Amino acid sequence: MSWKFTVYLPPKGAARCRASAVTGAVHMYPDQPTEDWKTTVGYYAVKVLPKEVLEGPVKLDVVALIQRPQRLLKRSKRTGELLGAIEGLMWCETKPDEDNIKKGTYDGLKSVWRDDAQICWSSFAKCYCEAKGRPRIVIRISRCPAEVPESITRFVAEDDQEAA
Repeated sequence: MSWKFTVYLPPKGAARCRASAVTGAVHMYPDQPTEDWKTTVGYYAVKVLPKEVLEGPVKLDVVALIQRPQRLLKRSKRTGELLGAIEGLMWCETKPDEDNIKKGTYDGLKSVWRDDAQICWSSFAKCYCEAKGRPRIVIRISRCPAEVPESITRFVAEDDQEAA
């Protein structure tokens, strides 16, 4: 069983907590825009997932679609075609970083599982959205199969053979 949903917000990396010193004591507080983003991710997830908290190993697939910069949206005045870009998805190698997006997403999904340590298998892609698309994050959550898939076993075995 798997559940797929889309969060129509620009993917955001998890920001670090802020600190302030008041009368010599340091107080830590979270970055509010990041907390709001996490809450929205959780809201979308709760609408799709079953009411009970997921138990056991979980597989998570995440595709972060970042807003294209203006340089990738320039069109030919004569033909209307994109200059140096394509209409569909394109790889994005700029910030936010993969690990920060994943951290924010995992924290936002804390209401659907016991702990994000349950994520045993995941995939991630970061792309610019389509030329006329909206920035968003697409998430699929599923339960891991009872046994580790053969593809993972083969991958590990290949590494062991190279080391020998």
